Amino acid sequence: MPVCHVTIEVKQFNSFEAAVRRFRKRVERTGLIQEILACQHFEKPSDRRRRKSKERRRQQQLQELKVTGGVRAY
Repeated sequence: MPVCHVTIEVKQFNSFEAAVRRFRKRVERTGLIQEILACQHFEKPSDRRRRKSKERRRQQQLQELKVTGGVRAY
């Protein structure tokens, strides 16, 4: 598992809540939480391939919807 360092500098006039919000966004962008959750349970290689294939299909469908302006061709 790669080590990821996320730091947030809290300025004098920024609120603590804003700093926590920025920290959460940065952690989310790094994908650290998803990686930790994925490592909690073993996933069979066949299940991993199936999940990734499903994700790719969904991404392609979303991309097609963006290109066509939300209109699906049947």
